[in-house]
Amino acid sequence: MRTKLLVALGAATLLTSPAFAADFAGPRAELRGGWDKTTIDVAYDDGEDEFSDDGSDTGFNIGAEIGYDAKIGTALIAGVYAGIEGATTKDCGELYGDDEACLKLGRNFTLGGRLGAAVTPNAMLYVKGGYSNGQLKATYDDFLDDDFDYSDKANRDGFHFGVGGELAVSTNGYVRAEYVRTNYDDYDNSEDGVDINVDSHRDQILFGFGLRF
Repeated sequence: MRTKLLVALGAATLLTSPAFAADFAGPRAELRGGWDKTTIDVAYDDGEDEFSDDGSDTGFNIGAEIGYDAKIGTALIAGVYAGIEGATTKDCGELYGDDEACLKLGRNFTLGGRLGAAVTPNAMLYVKGGYSNGQLKATYDDFLDDDFDYSDKANRDGFHFGVGGELAVSTNGYVRAEYVRTNYDDYDNSEDGVDINVDSHRDQILFGFGLRF
């Protein structure tokens, strides 16, 4: 009876305790992806007609990130990171009929820092924030007269912030999930008497898998 009890206690300990303690420090690299929602406000003025509207659309996001983390004391972790990502998100609609205007997200660069706290031997929670540079692609197709067709793209600065959690799954592998909000600077373009103003932000729920070296 005593032997069975000891075996049961030992099994329970193995099931409830991690087989290793994560360090959460050093260089890392990861692949990431998830859900992306972009909200866009558009104002259009060609001197004769004015148009304004807002809307949102969702898509998928995929990218990669590299970073470096260091321990501060026994539980705090501070780090820096840089990433690149792309998304399928775009918003299209009619302006006057027999036409289509589209705004699509291009590539996005991120650079920032994060501060986390180990909440178990192999899990941590963190906050993050930093600089973003995103590309916006705009197209206009007039199906009656292609002389009015238009396309342009521009890079916009912005900032992002978010919260997340990271779980070590081996001595050097980890998975994580996070929510990120990005606010971009306005996009303004004036050409051939046409003025376009675009204000946008994006919300993301991202999942990643990475390795520490």
